[in-house]
Amino acid sequence: MARRNNVYFPDAIASCGVKEDYVFSFGEIVGKDSSNVQSFGFPARILDMKCIDADLQEIDMHPAMRNKTMDALVGLAVFDDTDRHFSAPLLVPVELRLNYLNADNVSKEDLLEKDTYTRSISYLLQYSAESVFLFSGRLSSQMINILSRWRRGSDSSKMKGWKFLSPEEFSNFIHFTEDYPYRPVTDFKGISDSIDSFLANRDILQCAYYISGYVRDLLTDFHRRYKIEEVRYLSDCLKNKFDSVFAQYSPDTKDIDFLRYAVEDVLQSFEVCQ
Repeated sequence: MARRNNVYFPDAIASCGVKEDYVFSFGEIVGKDSSNVQSFGFPARILDMKCIDADLQEIDMHPAMRNKTMDALVGLAVFDDTDRHFSAPLLVPVELRLNYLNADNVSKEDLLEKDTYTRSISYLLQYSAESVFLFSGRLSSQMINILSRWRRGSDSSKMKGWKFLSPEEFSNFIHFTEDYPYRPVTDFKGISDSIDSFLANRDILQCAYYISGYVRDLLTDFHRRYKIEEVRYLSDCLKNKFDSVFAQYSPDTKDIDFLRYAVEDVLQSFEVCQ
């Protein structure tokens, strides 16, 4: 089991009660500032992420103020790759400076104002401690050096969570559930070895009792605790194992029908999870 940070979690937006009018794809938000979105090299899954357009939210909530805000809020969370469960959802403010060519045009005060004000728009939103500023690949490395100098000044604590990233680095900073295949908690090799031991000793009947006893109890326990992915994993392993086993035995082998019945009965009991 492993807990993965910075995994895209669209429900972080849906659960905070933000109007649908504020929600756009990341690609649409990038497109507000740039006519050729594809030129920045973002992969499709990054462009398809749902985000809050912080500019629109500010205009709607405080039309008379029109203070500077970050461009987007992206929903991320911690992902458990065994339980397939999200926790600690947060919104990460993202500022787009992809069209900037010269570091001299980037103002520390401007970025501080945007980051600080964005986080004050609504007390209902849960913000990440990190803020992301995106620069073109050529400029991002230069801006990282500048950020290091800024952090030696009096405002260092306000910039502690800042990340200056290129489009490629941003695409690696954010992860997706498909990056983390299911990680089973059961070592099926132990079960497989037990099955092989029964069969090597020609004890097919005891193998059947092992399947209908220990293996069924194991599946039942995972099912009771809603560990459905583990039930699927064990069921698939069991089916594949016995597809191979039964191919090696003739139908008239003593007790083979009893073993086949025990396996099929267990698999059918949990096929609703498949």
